[in-house]
Amino acid sequence: MLTERQGERLLDWLDAVRQDDLPSLHTLAAGIDRDREAITAGLTLPWSSGVVEGHVNRIKCSRARCSGAQASPSSASASCWQADSFPDRPSAEIMVDMKNRSGQNTSDDSSVSQTKWTEEIDLQTINAAGLVHHVTICLSDPSTALIALIDAHSRTEFSGTDYLDCLSQARRQLELDGRLLCCQGARPNVHPSGQLRQFTNGRQAYVRHSEPRSEGTETVDIFAPAPTGDVVTLDDQRAAIISSWNARHPGNQI
Repeated sequence: MLTERQGERLLDWLDAVRQDDLPSLHTLAAGIDRDREAITAGLTLPWSSGVVEGHVNRIKCSRARCSGAQASPSSASASCWQADSFPDRPSAEIMVDMKNRSGQNTSDDSSVSQTKWTEEIDLQTINAAGLVHHVTICLSDPSTALIALIDAHSRTEFSGTDYLDCLSQARRQLELDGRLLCCQGARPNVHPSGQLRQFTNGRQAYVRHSEPRSEGTETVDIFAPAPTGDVVTLDDQRAAIISSWNARHPGNQI
C-alpha cells in the first residue's frame, strides 16, 4: 500500500488487523478509521506535506525551547504553552491570553501590541427562552488563531491551537451565560477530520450525514451563520459525534 500507492487496499488491511489478536494494532486501526478518507487519499495520491510539516515541527520545537529558557519561573508554563502555538507573538500578548482565559477584560492594556484583525462576522446567540442577541466575532490572521467575541458592552479574546479551539472556548463562555452561538461549527453533525483541521487551521469542517450522499463530502465554514434551531451545546455536539461514529462502526465503539 505504501510503496505502490494502493490506498484502495486499506479497508481490507483494517479488516485483517481487527481479526488478529493484537490489541495494540486494534488501537492503531481505530485511529486510522477515524480519518480514513484522508489516509486513503494519502496512500493513493502522489502529493504529501510530510517534509513541510517536519520542518514546521522542528522550528516550533526550537522556538519553544528558546522561549522556555527566557521565561521566569512564574510564567514558564504560560510561555511554553504559547510558544508552541504562536511562536511569533511577544510575551506581552502571552500574558493577555492567560488573563482572557480567566475572563478578564484586557481592552485597556495599552502595553500590548495591536492585533491585526482581518475579518468580522455578525452572528446570533439564543437562550433557552428563545431570546436572540447579536454578537460579533473578529478573526485575526490565521497564523495566530486568535478571535475576539464582542457582546453588548464586553469584549473577550480567545487564543488556541487553531480557529476551532478558539470557537469552542467562546461557545463555552456563552453557554455559561445560558446562550448558544448560532454558527455552523455548533451544529451537532459538523466536525472536521484531523487533516482538514490542520490544512484549514480549524476553519473548515465536514458535515456528517446519516446516509451517504451522491454529491460527495460537504464542508462548511465553522463561523458561518446557522439557524437558531440547528445548534447545540458543546457537550451535546460531542455526544452526537460519538453516536454517529458508533452507528457507522458497530464493531469499533467509542
